[in-house]
Amino acid sequence: MKLHSACVALLLAATTTTAIAQVSAIKRPARTNTAVVPSSTNRGGGPANDDCASVVPEALAPGVPLIFTGDNTGATLDDPALTDPNQVEYPAVWESFSTTTCMDITVSFCGSLFVGVEFSSLFADCDLAGIVRAVDGDNTLCPDERFTFTFRRVPAGNYLIPIAADPDGTPGEYTVTVIGAACTDPAVASDECDGNDLLTVGTGCVATTVDVAGATESIPAAVCSGFTGTADEDVWFSFVANSTITVINVQPSAGFDAALEVFEGDCNGLTSLGCLDAGLDGELEGGQVSGLTVGNTYYFRVYDYYIGMPATTEIDVCVVEIPDVTPNNDCPGTSLVMGETCVSSFGTVAGATQSIPAAACAGNTGVADDDVWHSFVATATNVVVAAQGGADFDMVLELRSGTCGTSTILACADATLDGEVEQAVFGGLTVGNTYYIRLYSYTDVEPTEPTYSICVFGVASPANDECADAETIEVNEPVECPAASVIGNNAFAAVSTGDPSCDESTDGYSDVWYTFNSLGNSVVTVNYESFSQSDWGVVVTESCTAGVDVACEIAPTAPFDVDVEPNTDYLVRVYSNLQFGSGGEFALCVSGVISTGVETAVVSPWSVFPNPNDGRFQVVNSGSAMNAYVELFDATGRVVLNERVNMPQGGMHTFEQAGRLAPGTYALRITSGDNRYEQRLMVR
Repeated sequence: MKLHSACVALLLAATTTTAIAQVSAIKRPARTNTAVVPSSTNRGGGPANDDCASVVPEALAPGVPLIFTGDNTGATLDDPALTDPNQVEYPAVWESFSTTTCMDITVSFCGSLFVGVEFSSLFADCDLAGIVRAVDGDNTLCPDERFTFTFRRVPAGNYLIPIAADPDGTPGEYTVTVIGAACTDPAVASDECDGNDLLTVGTGCVATTVDVAGATESIPAAVCSGFTGTADEDVWFSFVANSTITVINVQPSAGFDAALEVFEGDCNGLTSLGCLDAGLDGELEGGQVSGLTVGNTYYFRVYDYYIGMPATTEIDVCVVEIPDVTPNNDCPGTSLVMGETCVSSFGTVAGATQSIPAAACAGNTGVADDDVWHSFVATATNVVVAAQGGADFDMVLELRSGTCGTSTILACADATLDGEVEQAVFGGLTVGNTYYIRLYSYTDVEPTEPTYSICVFGVASPANDECADAETIEVNEPVECPAASVIGNNAFAAVSTGDPSCDESTDGYSDVWYTFNSLGNSVVTVNYESFSQSDWGVVVTESCTAGVDVACEIAPTAPFDVDVEPNTDYLVRVYSNLQFGSGGEFALCVSGVISTGVETAVVSPWSVFPNPNDGRFQVVNSGSAMNAYVELFDATGRVVLNERVNMPQGGMHTFEQAGRLAPGTYALRITSGDNRYEQRLMVR
């Protein structure tokens, strides 16, 4: 399960006297900005504006439309010397405009006859490094359903528009209309470093929400891990240090790629302590600042990485002190509050000694020579315990029940390495009972950064936790499995009894339920893949009460056939044996020669761009508002991305998979109701 709370304090190592630590590895390639150098040179063989560097920008005045017309027939691929992964991989011609002041800009492709690709970005240079992203895309404004893109608060400068043709399509005439309007400048209290933006430093994350709309650049963006964004909407904060180590967390809204820079000194003479830019759109940006002087005032600013105003402009900010703590050396240790979200507390293993020997976890046994303890009272049946130590802290985490003298392990976590989050999850607590947490470093060497953050929170049970609430699934065509799999999770299912015909347990089962009708089939095939379960099984049975198992497989590694009666309802029980394992995420797909069938949309309301891409792509819905299930399959049919999205009409959703997808050809499937849309996606 992925943490999604802004209040998780991420504690990482500091390597200098005063340092700020990076949250995680950089997920995007380094970018550099180079100015457009107009040139009359053309490579030949294509239109006059085939060569990006030869295009001369035309001036765009507020309120005066700028109309570009032309033909991209004969366009060639961009200069092969450009090796940036954001390179436009389509035959393209170029148009360019310039501005002398900040503008809100719309770019419309109404009247373009070619079958091509409408890019949702503007580019500040031919290397395609300076990117301005659209805040929305709408194909309902043009009678021919071409797209119109909106860009907010675009700074003065020169900008390029690629007019690209899909190699599988037909190039032709185009019309591109660009309209600019003067930026409005609503007051932003923290637009400048002035000391009026003082935040309260707490012992837990209490977020302050800020809107950056209307903010302007104070100083240029910093270089973070080899790449530089733009700080054209930076906002400022300050805090008084209550401890030598402080955590700063910034949770941006979905379309905001936050960068964070920390300073000492005063507003008239700032010295940068470092910057953070590890996350992507909507991802938590934060980390530990160490070596602070108690009582001194420090400053930090936050901005969006890209040029122009981000698609969403709100951020949540909190500053958390890490107090001087002593180890909770013995059970029960410090009491934690089980909440609905993650609210961090802090501890340390420095100076701790062993209470009881280490136990095997995830197939490995560490050294518990520095174990520490916490306790909490359960307020829900399902719990997540999340903890993270410093950069060289390889944590082992245990959830225990019983008493301090005779506790037993309910769940343990040792899935990550140094400095990463460990999570222990369990779905069978008794509300009102006290439970215990033990954690320690895996090795017998005390971490140099022994401080950790920890939180305990409850989660809801799955909707199909009980047999009576089984989720209905379809019988698919054989070729559609496993691509048409439903994704489930039994980690937080209540403990059940009733042994499957092929298994037995003294501790019970964590199970969820599905139902299907066999239609005209006498045999169906069950495709199953476990992602994070341990000791799991799959049962096909006839009924909830006194049912007869028609198939029972422990940890199936290949599809298996099940003999069924035609036109009969069956149940599928997916379980984990709690005597030996725990629940987790999985994929389930049932197929037969006779399938339920999914009607394919004749005219798709979905558009995908850019394509090819580097793993970052956008999906635009031109149809009515709908909920959709988006899947991406590799060449072997393996699901590499699955996500449910709520898309309003004209809405745009960005998928951030850069660095996560290997180059190659993928199948993108979007399913909404009875309609299914599929398209080839190229990753380079």
